[in-house]
Amino acid sequence: MLADLPAELLTNIATHIERAQDLRNLSQTCRQLNAYVREEGWKMFLRVRFPSYPRVDQPAHNLVHSLTTLSRNFDRKALVARQLEPSGSIMSLNTREQLSTWKKPRGQTMGYVPCLDSYERFNGGDSHGRREILAWSAGSDLLIRAKETGPAVEALYEGCSAADRHTYFDQYHHKTDWHVFKIPGSIEGRDDITCMQILRPLQRKASPNFGRYVEPIMVGTADGELNLLHLNLDVVPSWRRYIYNTSNRFVRAISTSSSPKPILAAALGRSDLALYPVYPGDSRPTSEIEPISEFNLLPDNGSESLPRIWSSRFLSPERLLVGVGPSQEPIQLCAITPTGFATDPIRKFTIESSSSDSLSNPANAKMSSVYPLSGLPSASDPERDDPNLFLSGWYDGVVRIHDIRSPSSHVSSYWDTTEDGAVYSILPKARERLLVGGSKHCLLKFFDLRVSGGRAYHHSNVDNMEKSAEVNSSGDSGWDLFLHPRNESPNRRNRAVDSPVYSLTSPSPYSPSIFAGLEDHAMQVDLTSIHDPHPDPMFEDCLVRTGKKKIVNVKKSWNPRGDVACLAGYNQSAVQLNVQSGVGLHQGTLPGWDERWMSSKDGTSNSFQQNHAARPRTQRIRRPNGNAGR
Repeated sequence: MLADLPAELLTNIATHIERAQDLRNLSQTCRQLNAYVREEGWKMFLRVRFPSYPRVDQPAHNLVHSLTTLSRNFDRKALVARQLEPSGSIMSLNTREQLSTWKKPRGQTMGYVPCLDSYERFNGGDSHGRREILAWSAGSDLLIRAKETGPAVEALYEGCSAADRHTYFDQYHHKTDWHVFKIPGSIEGRDDITCMQILRPLQRKASPNFGRYVEPIMVGTADGELNLLHLNLDVVPSWRRYIYNTSNRFVRAISTSSSPKPILAAALGRSDLALYPVYPGDSRPTSEIEPISEFNLLPDNGSESLPRIWSSRFLSPERLLVGVGPSQEPIQLCAITPTGFATDPIRKFTIESSSSDSLSNPANAKMSSVYPLSGLPSASDPERDDPNLFLSGWYDGVVRIHDIRSPSSHVSSYWDTTEDGAVYSILPKARERLLVGGSKHCLLKFFDLRVSGGRAYHHSNVDNMEKSAEVNSSGDSGWDLFLHPRNESPNRRNRAVDSPVYSLTSPSPYSPSIFAGLEDHAMQVDLTSIHDPHPDPMFEDCLVRTGKKKIVNVKKSWNPRGDVACLAGYNQSAVQLNVQSGVGLHQGTLPGWDERWMSSKDGTSNSFQQNHAARPRTQRIRRPNGNAGR
């Protein structure tokens, strides 16, 4: 009977299916329904249950598997973390030589401050693989990791020797190549990379010079170098660069627009903004590219503490956001005209709840600083940022959501009730999750962006009353993760325990991987459970099954090289420190937490709790009651 219904009615029925397992069971009832679910059912499930995710050229059932697993792992704090460091296949782009090891920067008074960026491309058709590019700065070095995944890569892995597997593949059987580049003449500590951005495929359409293996990366340094690097990661590596004239001013922040002919905005020195064409056109690598527009955003007014520019972000090709501070108006929205910058900012945002309050009473406006800025994916076109909404991270520890159509300075806010250090980095995952990097303790904070009742997918089969309780529970409080490993080897314990999380990136909303930049190193956090017999398709090839019953060997599957970190974390609503055990050593029973987690009372010493437990300040910032939007 059900199989005889027209497609329109089947589609209406599919919109009410809440679990992927139920849709899968429906597809196994007969051939007609199997064909419908394969062609339309999974796509409908994605649109209804995960509406804020962009459409990509991948099998819909694979994407459903990824997103349902990712949602469950976020809720259960299921993760596997590792230190990031080049290994295996390492190529120097400067000399075209294979390196046995990568030598970390030395000679600095403190560890380098890493900048990270990443993206991934999806292969269409039957291959349904991915190509992931990760770049991060280590002092004056630029490190690029190119990773290939998919059925073709797994077939290549199966045909390799054990030595080649260890050299050219990572622990997940992904083909991995590392590349190291240093700008000629750069000196450690003087020419450190201060900002970096990979140009996305959509930003490359205006230039025919980028092949599949050529990565264009914009790099700014402390010594005033601003370069567009064309890095060829193919079998015969090569590189070239285009130099932008900065008059030797410190390059503090950069941002590129998403227009067909993108432009580059650079924050230079303390308070200067400059616009450049991204693509040099007829310019030769030996000639410098001059700015098309430039102005001083924060003139010297004789104040003892002069504000400076901290960040910039294109909200649209015609609007540039700038984060400054300390200032009474730490966010300024600048207009971009065909001839360059407009004379004055079109709007300034204060810390007050309403911009009219600060205008009528300027003396009441508070001084603050805004460090990171980020867009929010558009609800109508998730592949692009919404031109009206953006996120900002503040010195007072609050992340605010702003709507330029609203007269209020901000429309929603998120903060950690247990720790109010400054916000150094922010990363939204679609319109569902928000990751926040703190200014100390290597602290990474997790929040839910969805309003109460706005959650479309639940990984468990619960009735309406239980769903309501689940939404309230997850919305009232986020959770925090300390990115300093408890099981770090003695020769690596010089890494700063109290480091800020300087930068955050994830290749795409679908990716289960998050990369964090901390003092002198970077970490990879994969949202996955080692006890999941059917993990994200990105990780399913690494499972080692033994015996007649094909039971998963947890240690051989998830920690074959012994490099998995054991972290600590806690719920913000109940500050009870929990810790991760080693892979395969413990199967915990903490309600709502993954099996690797256990109470610190059972698995760690008091000294560790004293060093890592959050210590709220005695003087708290006064904030409105409640937490809007959480």
